Amino acid sequence: MGVKELLAEKIAGEITLSPKPGETLRKWRTTFNIAQAELANFLGVAQSVISDYESGRRKSPGIHSVKKIVNAFWKSMKKNTAVMSSTNINSWLKHKTASLIFWNILI
Repeated sequence: MGVKELLAEKIAGEITLSPKPGETLRKWRTTFNIAQAELANFLGVAQSVISDYESGRRKSPGIHSVKKIVNAFWKSMKKNTAVMSSTNINSWLKHKTASLIFWNILI
């Protein structure tokens, strides 16, 4: 299983199984340093939808939405590393993702 798959499983599991999925979504969104508006843009929804999830005004996003959210986090992380050389990006992504996984396992 690759880094992307491990990270996707960790994030999706936490959001889906959390008693407060909106708070968990916010935790991951801020971990990836992505604004609500940027996440909404990736998902093709209004920013208020993300705000409603995070505040608990909307029920937990379904598994299809969670999959899109995880992909948005991954795309955002890759976009934010676009200025790096292609030789360094893969090792940086592996290091950053491993750090995120390790950090979230400890929490």
